[in-house]
Amino acid sequence: MGWAKDKMSMRGAFFIDGDENQMLEIKSDTPIMREDMVKVGMGTADIRYRGEFRNWSADINVSFNENGQYSLEQIINIINAGGYVCGVGEWRPERDGQYGMFHVEA
Repeated sequence: MGWAKDKMSMRGAFFIDGDENQMLEIKSDTPIMREDMVKVGMGTADIRYRGEFRNWSADINVSFNENGQYSLEQIINIINAGGYVCGVGEWRPERDGQYGMFHVEA
Protein backbone atom coordinates (compact mmCIF):
# COMPACT_ATOMS: atom_id res chain seq x y z
CA MET A 1 0.00 0.00 0.00
CA GLY A 2 3.05 2.20 0.00
CA TRP A 3 3.11 2.76 3.77
CA ALA A 4 5.97 1.82 6.02
CA LYS A 5 5.26 -0.81 8.65
CA ASP A 6 7.75 0.32 11.25
CA LYS A 7 6.82 2.55 14.17
CA MET A 8 9.47 5.17 13.42
CA SER A 9 8.01 5.98 9.99
CA MET A 10 4.55 6.64 11.43
CA ARG A 11 5.66 8.24 14.70
CA GLY A 12 5.19 11.81 13.48
CA ALA A 13 1.97 11.15 11.56
CA PHE A 14 -0.30 10.16 14.45
CA PHE A 15 -0.22 9.01 18.06
CA ILE A 16 -2.22 6.47 20.05
CA ASP A 17 -2.78 8.50 23.22
CA GLY A 18 -1.81 7.00 26.55
CA ASP A 19 1.20 5.59 28.35
CA GLU A 20 3.01 2.90 26.33
CA ASN A 21 2.95 0.65 29.41
CA GLN A 22 -0.78 1.15 29.89
CA MET A 23 -3.07 -1.74 28.99
CA LEU A 24 -6.20 -1.32 26.88
CA GLU A 25 -9.46 -2.72 28.17
CA ILE A 26 -10.85 -5.40 25.86
CA LYS A 27 -14.63 -5.49 25.74
CA SER A 28 -15.97 -8.81 24.44
CA ASP A 29 -18.31 -11.72 24.86
CA THR A 30 -17.25 -14.07 27.65
CA PRO A 31 -13.75 -15.30 26.70
CA ILE A 32 -13.37 -18.97 25.87
CA MET A 33 -10.36 -21.28 26.18
CA ARG A 34 -9.08 -22.49 22.82
CA GLU A 35 -6.86 -25.55 22.34
CA ASP A 36 -4.37 -25.17 19.47
CA MET A 37 -1.94 -27.70 18.03
CA VAL A 38 1.45 -26.07 17.46
CA LYS A 39 4.84 -27.15 16.11
CA VAL A 40 7.81 -26.48 18.37
CA GLY A 41 11.52 -27.11 18.07
CA MET A 42 12.26 -29.58 15.28
CA GLY A 43 8.59 -29.84 14.23
CA THR A 44 7.40 -31.63 17.36
CA ALA A 45 3.65 -31.23 17.91
CA ASP A 46 2.39 -29.75 21.16
CA ILE A 47 -0.83 -28.25 22.53
CA ARG A 48 -1.24 -24.60 23.56
CA TYR A 49 -4.20 -23.21 25.46
CA ARG A 50 -5.14 -19.65 24.59
CA GLY A 51 -7.91 -17.31 25.59
CA GLU A 52 -10.14 -16.26 22.70
CA PHE A 53 -12.11 -13.02 22.76
CA ARG A 54 -15.05 -13.11 20.36
CA ASN A 55 -16.81 -9.94 19.22
CA TRP A 56 -14.16 -7.81 20.87
CA SER A 57 -13.55 -4.08 20.85
CA ALA A 58 -11.25 -1.58 22.52
CA ASP A 59 -11.52 2.20 22.74
CA ILE A 60 -8.41 4.14 21.74
CA ASN A 61 -7.80 7.85 21.35
CA VAL A 62 -5.77 8.96 18.35
CA SER A 63 -4.27 12.40 17.91
CA PHE A 64 -2.76 13.75 14.71
CA ASN A 65 -1.68 16.98 13.05
CA GLU A 66 -4.59 18.13 10.88
CA ASN A 67 -2.08 20.06 8.74
CA GLY A 68 0.31 17.10 8.53
CA GLN A 69 1.12 14.61 5.81
CA TYR A 70 -1.96 12.40 6.37
CA SER A 71 -5.65 13.24 6.66
CA LEU A 72 -7.91 11.60 9.25
CA GLU A 73 -9.34 9.35 6.53
CA GLN A 74 -5.83 8.22 5.53
CA ILE A 75 -4.89 7.53 9.16
CA ILE A 76 -8.03 5.41 9.60
CA ASN A 77 -7.07 3.52 6.43
CA ILE A 78 -3.55 2.96 7.81
CA ILE A 79 -4.96 1.58 11.09
CA ASN A 80 -7.44 -0.60 9.18
CA ALA A 81 -4.59 -1.95 7.01
CA GLY A 82 -2.68 -2.84 10.18
CA GLY A 83 -5.72 -4.67 11.51
CA TYR A 84 -6.09 -6.65 8.32
CA VAL A 85 -2.45 -7.43 7.56
CA CYS A 86 -0.85 -7.58 11.04
CA GLY A 87 -3.59 -7.98 13.67
CA VAL A 88 -3.00 -8.47 17.40
CA GLY A 89 -2.44 -11.47 19.68
CA GLU A 90 -1.56 -15.08 18.95
CA TRP A 91 -2.12 -16.64 15.53
CA ARG A 92 -2.68 -13.27 13.86
CA PRO A 93 -2.40 -12.75 10.09
CA GLU A 94 1.19 -11.51 10.40
CA ARG A 95 2.05 -14.97 11.80
CA ASP A 96 0.05 -16.96 9.22
CA GLY A 97 -3.03 -17.08 11.45
CA GLN A 98 -6.64 -16.11 11.10
CA TYR A 99 -7.36 -14.42 14.43
CA GLY A 100 -6.77 -10.94 15.83
CA MET A 101 -7.85 -8.83 12.86
CA PHE A 102 -9.50 -5.49 13.63
CA HIS A 103 -10.95 -2.39 12.01
CA VAL A 104 -11.95 1.13 13.02
CA GLU A 105 -15.61 1.77 13.78
CA ALA A 106 -16.80 5.33 13.99
